[in-house]
Amino acid sequence: MVENQTANRSLIAVTICALLLGGCSTSANDGAAGGDGAAASADSAAVTQETNGGHDGTAEIGSQTVELSAEKPEVAPVAKNNEPNRIAMNLPEDPSTQMSFNWYTTDDVPGSMVRVSTDAGMAEPLEFPAETTEVTSEYAERDKDGFYIYADIATNDDGDFLLDDDGTPQEVHGYFTDAQLDRSNTEWTSSGSDLGFLELHEVTEHTNKATATGLEPGTEYFFEVGSEEEGFSEVGSFRTSAADSEEFSFIHYTDTQNAYWNANVNNEAAYGANTLELARETAPKALFALHTGDFVETAAVEDEWVDNLDMSQDSNLQLPHAYTPGNHDEYRLRYQNGKNLESFNNHTNVPITNDAVTGGSYYSFDHSGAHFVILNTNDNKESEDNLEQGAIGQEQMEWAKQDIAQAR
Repeated sequence: MVENQTANRSLIAVTICALLLGGCSTSANDGAAGGDGAAASADSAAVTQETNGGHDGTAEIGSQTVELSAEKPEVAPVAKNNEPNRIAMNLPEDPSTQMSFNWYTTDDVPGSMVRVSTDAGMAEPLEFPAETTEVTSEYAERDKDGFYIYADIATNDDGDFLLDDDGTPQEVHGYFTDAQLDRSNTEWTSSGSDLGFLELHEVTEHTNKATATGLEPGTEYFFEVGSEEEGFSEVGSFRTSAADSEEFSFIHYTDTQNAYWNANVNNEAAYGANTLELARETAPKALFALHTGDFVETAAVEDEWVDNLDMSQDSNLQLPHAYTPGNHDEYRLRYQNGKNLESFNNHTNVPITNDAVTGGSYYSFDHSGAHFVILNTNDNKESEDNLEQGAIGQEQMEWAKQDIAQAR
């Protein structure tokens, strides 16, 4: 709970916290290299029944022995879905009169919008059109039953995958799916990306971003996103901030960081969803949630975003979020060179200051008399603006100083 006894006190307390909101984490996999470039098809690689220390078409994957198949299982297509999914409700710069929304559909659906009403039955709603953008998502290869398809491939003495320059495995021993694995295999649950070689395939999808404006401060609203053609989401709700609040509460959580290799083995997105549900029960009057980074483990794998946002949809429909980008929110598959610079902003509708999108964005907002500053420490890449690769570049630092000074 933040007590808004004086404007200066509220600003100082919140600003100190906010300067630490550049999400980051460390894990055993951070910085591990699986070879440069995107993963390529292993269909043309040599397939044998020999294994890394196994025999008779088996392999030791962590603490479990799995059966290998010489032929790669058929990759199932990603099902078309034009119902609103991966819904996020985000605090804009002025949450007293506005609220922002983001959702995905497979196609560019005509008439996509957010409807907002002061009536729970959505009577006489205000309609705000969505801006729809085509994006290319990368999904994990799965079989017809939804299990992830992995190759058991040759490794060096350090256990690193042996890949050609284009990312193709030098030797494939066989294929398996995670249907054969369970959560007792802690080597897999902690480091599955090092134990099974996964490939991704591209799918064209669309993001839909809309912002409701002209709202009344301190007012409860109900909303739904979607279209007349494909249908609308379940009804959600939010309360706009009020400038004269003496105190208010919000939920802080972080590092939901669900890993694709655990989706069918030890689903971490379900844990994140449960955590948020319990937090809402503990703080039923919370006006919003602050997520301080590492939405997902590997930003390049769209399946992680789907699991994270859809499993938490019940809470996300009732609780606006201020999202902070973390280092994992720009990671490529197997932590390869290069970053997925737009993944975070494709899945959120947070403000973007100075048109700067680099693994996320930085912004600020006022809520209930307190000023929040969200910094982006993915701005740590070497550039003319950041020669020493500090946590943030000079442009962001100067903006932060000015923003805080103006808020005092």
